[in-house]
Formats: sequence, C-alpha cells, structure tokens
Amino acid sequence: MNTHANSQGLVRDSLSNQIADRLIREINQGVYLPDGLLPSESEFSRMFDVSRSVIREALTILSAQGYIEIKNGKRARVLDVNDEPLRVFFSRILNTHPESLLDLLEIRKVLEGKSAEYAAKRATEADIQRLREVISEMNNYIDDPKYYPNWDIRFHIELARCSQNLYLYHLVNSIRHMLVKIVNELQTMPFQVTPSKSLQLHKDVFDAVVMGDAEGARLAMDRHFENVINRIIKVQQAKSSEQCVNAESKTSLPPISL
Repeated sequence: MNTHANSQGLVRDSLSNQIADRLIREINQGVYLPDGLLPSESEFSRMFDVSRSVIREALTILSAQGYIEIKNGKRARVLDVNDEPLRVFFSRILNTHPESLLDLLEIRKVLEGKSAEYAAKRATEADIQRLREVISEMNNYIDDPKYYPNWDIRFHIELARCSQNLYLYHLVNSIRHMLVKIVNELQTMPFQVTPSKSLQLHKDVFDAVVMGDAEGARLAMDRHFENVINRIIKVQQAKSSEQCVNAESKTSLPPISL
C-alpha cells in the first residue's frame, strides 16, 4: 500500500479524512469560531500541500457531520453546535423501522418528563414569558389543523430550552421534524383527543412550571405522553384487527374453477 507522507505529515491513502479530522480538532479547539469563515480551498490546498479536490472532499466530510455550511462560490462557514447529525440518525431509524414509533415516543416521554421537571426548577422569567406566548398561540390556532401542530412542537422545544440543559435541548430539538409528522398524523387518527383537551394537557405542564412544581410538571408531561401512546396503541390494534378480518375473508373464499 502506498503510504508516502507529504510535507505536512499526511498519509497519501486517506488525505481527505486526515484533513477533516484535523479541521474538526481545530474547530473544537476554537481555532475557527462559529459563524466564522474557513480559509478558501486554494488557501487550504497550499497549507496542507494537497490538491483542491482533496480539500473539497475533506470539507464535504465536515459538512455532512454538521460542522460547516458550504455554499457554491463562497468560503465554508463554521456552524455553531447543532443537532443535525442526531436528526439524521433518528430520522433514519424511524424511516427504516416505522414500527419503532412507540419506542421513539417512550424515549420522548422520559426526556420530556425531565425537561419539564428541570424547567420548573430553572426557568427564568424570560423563559416563562416565551412559554406563555406559545400557549397563547396554541389557543389562537386551536381549531387550525395546519398551524396548531407547529405551536405544539414549539412548546416542547421551548420547554427543553427552559431546562437549561444543553444536551437535553439538542436531543429534543433533533427530533422536531419527526414530531411535526407525528402530531399531524395524530390529528387524522381515530381515537383523536379533542383540541381543547390537547391544549389543557400542555397548560397543565405550563402551570406546574410557573409554580416551580418540578414533580407536578413531570407528572403532567407523563400524562400527556401516556395519552399519545395509548392513542397510537389503539390505532395499531385497530389496524391489526382489520388486517386479520381481511385475511380471514380472503381465506374463506370458495375455490375458483378454471
């Protein structure tokens, strides 16, 4: 195998990966700051003594991992810490294993129960005001199936922000796209909860947060998710029963003579 090194000590058989790893280390060390621009491909090419195509591959690796944003004709921009890799991860699991929806909701129940608990302990006046505004918008759009789900999701994301836990916030935020899909689907399902009940479940969480009742906030969030999980279980059971009936009707058909 050809493993000759160039003047920067980079092994020829994996230059792009090595450059990507080095740039990631430098971003993490603060050499390149969020919202700042990286050197151009030409500058990197001279710095690392490699071709621009190798630099382009390395930057593509960083972009795929959520470290930078690449736009045609412009230098790459360093992104702040974001949850894009987590979003891709969760989306891929749900897309390849749609039966894992309940698993996702069970994880959300745990995460968001803690989110509500910590929010009740740590939320500032500004945090509570943002939550109050979201609750107000949920009330305004309570009969609008197009916009209500967006405010529903916004409530959960703002609540996670109120937890003052960076990891918890990014975990909740990383599944926001799937949450919109789930909420939209729930509105079309049988056994649907009324909009007013849905709003009340969120208000119960909010009220506990305002009062600083950590245990009450967690329990209110648990009730909210138990309601969602139970509805999905009922839908799945109904679909399963329907499939069984259809299968039985097909097997009971008389034989056809040709």
